[in-house]
Parts: sequence; C-alpha cells; structure tokens
Amino acid sequence: MARLTRTDVEEALARWNLSHDPSLDDALKDVEELTEEVVGWIVVSPDQVPKKGGWGEGVTALVLGAGTVGPKLSSLAESGDPWLKAMTVAMLGKGQDRFFRIVEAIGRLRLDPIGAFHTPGSAGEMDLSVNSVIGSLLDVRSIGIEVQQDGGLSPSYSWIGIVPLGEGAKKVSFLCYRCPYSGSCPLRRE
Repeated sequence: MARLTRTDVEEALARWNLSHDPSLDDALKDVEELTEEVVGWIVVSPDQVPKKGGWGEGVTALVLGAGTVGPKLSSLAESGDPWLKAMTVAMLGKGQDRFFRIVEAIGRLRLDPIGAFHTPGSAGEMDLSVNSVIGSLLDVRSIGIEVQQDGGLSPSYSWIGIVPLGEGAKKVSFLCYRCPYSGSCPLRRE
C-alpha cells in the first residue's frame, strides 16, 4: 500500500488552495485505511486500441493500465469535502506513479522509447467509449472497476490509460483544457 509523503500532501493541498490542519496525521491514516489502491496492466498490439489518426508509425506496443482507490474512498470523496477530494486524488496519483514505473521497466526491457500517457476522452484523440475496449482487454472488473455504458468509470475515482512504446511514440503533455470532459472530470488538473 502506498503512503502519501509530506510532499504529496503539500502539493495536493496547494493545488486545491487548502491549508494544513492540525489533525492531518489522523485524517491521513483514515484515508490510507479506506484506500484500496489497485493497479492492473497489460501489453497489447497498437491495432487493438483505436485512436484518431492511429498511434503513429514505429509504435510497436501499447501498455494499458487501470487503477482505482476503491469504492469506499471514492464514495466519501464525492461527498464534497475539498480536503478529502485532494487526498483522494493524491492517492489515485500514487497508483498512476506505480503504473508509470511498470511502463518504464517494460520500455527498458524491450529497448523501446516510451511515449506519453493517453486517456480515452482526453484531447479528442480517443472517444470515451474506448474505455470499454481497454476495459475488456485488461479485464478491469478483476481490479474492481466497471466501465459504464457511456464510457465513464465506477468507482469515479478510477483511471484507465495507455502508453505507446516504440520509435513512433510521441512525447506530449496531458492537456486538460483540450479534453471535452474537463468540465465534469473530478480529476481535472487545472
């Protein structure tokens, strides 16, 4: 189980314009006890996951990943408490960090360059419905995530992502402002 470091907490509080509370240590223990940090991953062929314009010549594989903090913490974070939302997003980020370390190890083993992290529904490159494709390839139900008919995820504090490998993998940054779902996304980074 990942633990939030002081730096993680400070960054999360700063992002949400929150201040330090004297009961922070006890509250963090509660968050960590509620968290069911789960991450799953699989390597697939680029032709198995659709993307507008394709993945690019030279992309040899895609690493698919998914993670969640679990239904208990996700449900509490939806209650509207800003501090709890901030800590939940920070815990979700810990799961993504684990996935990125796995991707780096795979890239080193394959001697392949590593591309940028892509999420269905972001920046118009993939429709949110692609979550269904990835969900079935990765079997996200086995890690407690359900892909809903509209492509949304349950629990809501969950993620699905793709990292392309190979010479054609483009390194670009994630741009929330270009995502058509940014207005309703609980994980928005702006």
